[in-house]
Amino acid sequence: MSTRFILVRHGETKWNQENVFRGQADIPLSEKGKRQAYLTGKALSSIPFDAIYSSPLLRARQTAESIADWQKNCKNVVSDTGLIDLHFGAWQGLSVEEVLSRYPEEYKLWVSSPQYVKFPEGESLEAVRKRSWDFIQKVLCDSRDKTVCLVSHRVVVRLILLTALGLDSSKFWNIEQGTCALNMMTHEEKRGFVVYFMNERCHLQPWSEAVLPFVPPPN
Repeated sequence: MSTRFILVRHGETKWNQENVFRGQADIPLSEKGKRQAYLTGKALSSIPFDAIYSSPLLRARQTAESIADWQKNCKNVVSDTGLIDLHFGAWQGLSVEEVLSRYPEEYKLWVSSPQYVKFPEGESLEAVRKRSWDFIQKVLCDSRDKTVCLVSHRVVVRLILLTALGLDSSKFWNIEQGTCALNMMTHEEKRGFVVYFMNERCHLQPWSEAVLPFVPPPN
């Protein structure tokens, strides 16, 4: 028996397109992000979730609600701060170019050794790793041998996967997470946490987005 976790990064926002540090700013999905969320819900519709959890930020909740729309029995989305994005502090709302101009040394450290960065007026990766992994442990206790969907952010999903794999935050940049990427890990009695796949985005191929209209899912 095992507990199955489907980890989903939220869909695209305007700030993703503009390469702006988002953090805990509460911004909605763009129109493209809504289409991505629709396709994600459709792709996951054959998996009967026992619970759907989301970061409380709007972009994640919109994605989670789109997934729930396709579920037959699991329509409720539960928000939890354990899944909320990293607080980028003074960087939040700034473009990469602006950060490079104002905080060149800190940005260099973020790119080369992210495990050592504590964002001015914000958080560190280790703080996010702890609270997100505490949440995983809570879900594991509450949903043993069930299938759950967790909708969160690129930083959070990366850190959860690194922790499951027994890797430290120095490997942060070695895991990619596109918008609406799917990841799967399980917790098994003998092997503990096992990662089955990461950053799966086949359901978002350009031809799919062009051909499938953005229409409400069936009731």
